[in-house]
Amino acid sequence: MVEQQKSYEHVLTYLEDALRDGKLTLGQSLPPERELAEQLGISRNSVREAVRLLEHMGFLVSSQGAGNFISCNIQRNLQDSFDMLILLQQIDYHQLAELRSGLELQAALLAVDRITDSQVDRLDSLYSGFRQTARALQASPYVAPALSGGPGRRRTGTEAAA
Repeated sequence: MVEQQKSYEHVLTYLEDALRDGKLTLGQSLPPERELAEQLGISRNSVREAVRLLEHMGFLVSSQGAGNFISCNIQRNLQDSFDMLILLQQIDYHQLAELRSGLELQAALLAVDRITDSQVDRLDSLYSGFRQTARALQASPYVAPALSGGPGRRRTGTEAAA
């Protein structure tokens, strides 16, 4: 038995096709609900359902009165997915930490492979600025005692209670 496509899935298919064909791009607005419903032969409620789903997934941003815009908020999508996996006890924090570590390592390796000379120069400049600021703070009569634990050092809550 062939399963019939749900009405809101027509919108998803339309969006995939339009992106693939270059008719829609990141940041561009979708056609108005009424126009999309007529074009796809579905109800406006089905269009709204698809818009809510795509917004929840992080692929649309809705702005009251302005329309629905193509976006790519992968962080929201991943966060929601991992939250649900944890709630359903399909993944634990240790596994999530392992995954994050692997992703961060891969991201760092890709960054090293793809960095440009101008980006290296910018990083060197930022690092030099940070070191210069750190030296200035260490030499400051107001900051140095706090760093060394001397007079003027702020006490922690535990120390203040003692």
